[in-house]
Amino acid sequence: MNRNLETQWLQDFLTLAKVKNFSKAATLRRVTQPAFSRRIQALENALGVELIDRSKHPIALTNPGKEFSISARAWLNQVETDCARLKQAAFLSPQHVRIAAAHSLATNWLPQRLFSSTNPELNIHYVVDPLDVDVAFKHLEEGQSDLLLTFFDERWQYPPFKYMELEEHRLILVANTNHQSFELESVPYVAYTPDSYMGRLTTAFIEQSRVTPIFSTSLSDLVKSAVMAGAGVGWLPDYAIAQELESGQLSLIEWEAKGKSEHLFQPPLHIPLKVVLCRYNRPLSAAAESLWSWLSQDSLLRP
Repeated sequence: MNRNLETQWLQDFLTLAKVKNFSKAATLRRVTQPAFSRRIQALENALGVELIDRSKHPIALTNPGKEFSISARAWLNQVETDCARLKQAAFLSPQHVRIAAAHSLATNWLPQRLFSSTNPELNIHYVVDPLDVDVAFKHLEEGQSDLLLTFFDERWQYPPFKYMELEEHRLILVANTNHQSFELESVPYVAYTPDSYMGRLTTAFIEQSRVTPIFSTSLSDLVKSAVMAGAGVGWLPDYAIAQELESGQLSLIEWEAKGKSEHLFQPPLHIPLKVVLCRYNRPLSAAAESLWSWLSQDSLLRP
């Protein structure tokens, strides 16, 4: 393998990995498409592996390409850090760590946990992409993110991934306290779309209950808004509604079947949610490694 790699090739490759189109990537890199294609080919020749699957439309990264994207970003970040140090800048630019995060975790969980817990001496610039759980996984898989904040899945237990458990939470079934007079045979239900992560978790509930879906979305924030407006009952992560439960705006669902003394559901209804942080089991940038090491401490991110 020829190890004479050029920095611009790495930048070309990461741009192509992001936009998945040679023409668009060439425009962004301000070169002609033929010249851009030659540079990508030169990178593949230098590494001795194919990084791009050109048979797909849009193009996709091969498995070696996905792994190399992690290394390429780490190398470039390290080069930028070293250059800043050599220039003796008044202060170092914060090092970037890109985190793909499940949408509800990004908006309702991450900010207060991260900034109340992490070491300010890390000097990290966090770039957080709130995404659907499955899309967030793709970001990590394709090297567009250094770390993935998501919920536990069996795939994280096997190579090439590595993960750490952060907190345990629950999905709980709630309703607006002022709108709980529901007819048992047709309880209005604010649902998650079946192909979303939360939708898959709550499929059994729909199959075994008598609720009537009236609104569906993949975003828990929209479910929360609809439930708060009194549209019906819905499943929500406990970390996203702690204040509403405490103030009495929302409450756990509990009702009785007509003509029967037993409950239709045994409260409190809940589905376990284990929050985890994932990565590839290979070297990341210095900033990402520092953050991972810090987060690994037992005292971190505990309420």
